[in-house]
Amino acid sequence: KDGLNVMVYNRCIGTRYCSNNCPYKVRRFNFFDYTRRNPIRKQEGLFAVSADYYTSTGPSDWRRMQYNPDVTVRSRGVMEKCSFCVQRINAAKIKYKNAWAQQGGADNKEQPNWHIPDGVIVTACEQACATGSIVFGDLNDPESRVSKLHADPRTYDLLGELNTKPRLKYMAMVTNPAAPLAVYDTGGHDDHDHGHASTATGSDSVEVRS
Repeated sequence: KDGLNVMVYNRCIGTRYCSNNCPYKVRRFNFFDYTRRNPIRKQEGLFAVSADYYTSTGPSDWRRMQYNPDVTVRSRGVMEKCSFCVQRINAAKIKYKNAWAQQGGADNKEQPNWHIPDGVIVTACEQACATGSIVFGDLNDPESRVSKLHADPRTYDLLGELNTKPRLKYMAMVTNPAAPLAVYDTGGHDDHDHGHASTATGSDSVEVRS
């Protein structure tokens, strides 16, 4: 109820204790400096940098135009993790809350509270997934697609035995390896029973789809 579990990059001092204590090991240390560090191919020391490394105020205009203006470019020496594309969540919040306020806000009897329609917020990984195996939504909305998938008995938690109650769940895909043998259920070839009907009732195998 307090919101997403995200990082505050400008307060991180890089001790990596959060990575030590994270049971999921999803926090990563940023060894790169994407803003100012220019690689030197021929260098004597391990941490050799260009002459203007400590005097430069930031990346050049050409390099700055390559960055996403909605995402913070972290400096070297901080911990990172998935933020569930919080910039897209906030953009949708601002858009629909402003639209609700323009329609009267709390004085609107038809819609006294504002909400974000299901499927409007699409994370970057969900957008890039060609198979549609990643679903993002509001778990507080019982009618949302992600809430219905969470209620499916095939879903499971990663490290559920730790009782951390994560918001991210995985869904197992059940397949039947005996499906190609289903012809024997109808009597085999030319409708003659060859005694292989029992092979079509093998146990299902469970595969994890991430």
